[in-house]
Amino acid sequence: MHMAADERIGALCLAKNFDQDHPDLFVARERLMELVGQMMWSPAI
Repeated sequence: MHMAADERIGALCLAKNFDQDHPDLFVARERLMELVGQMMWSPAI
């Protein structure tokens, strides 16, 4: 599962028309960082 995600992300990063500063990507990036932060600071189950 992780390898497939890595491949997709890698393909996006190599795309010539990939706009890293697109507003939708900015919002998604901020949300992802928030969720990762919550997971990092949550007590283990």
